[in-house]
Amino acid sequence: MSLIVRYWGHEPANRNFSIMIDGVLLTSENLSDKWNVGEFRDVEYNLPSHLLKGKEAIRIKFLSTEISVAGRVFGVRLVRQE
Repeated sequence: MSLIVRYWGHEPANRNFSIMIDGVLLTSENLSDKWNVGEFRDVEYNLPSHLLKGKEAIRIKFLSTEISVAGRVFGVRLVRQE
């Protein structure tokens, strides 16, 4: 499976955060001036099978670092890879 997150394409500085799946780090992200466009951007994160094995549901958290804030999230989807 993959996690698809929709972000706004123009984020100011200090948009550093982690994406956690059931308390386990999936990835760290930095959106600060990443795209510099006035449109939405979808980012796909592959979910390792060990984070999903034996589960019917998962909890996704976006956690900012101490001196930052998480980027704005406009959509979250889970999709199956074929």
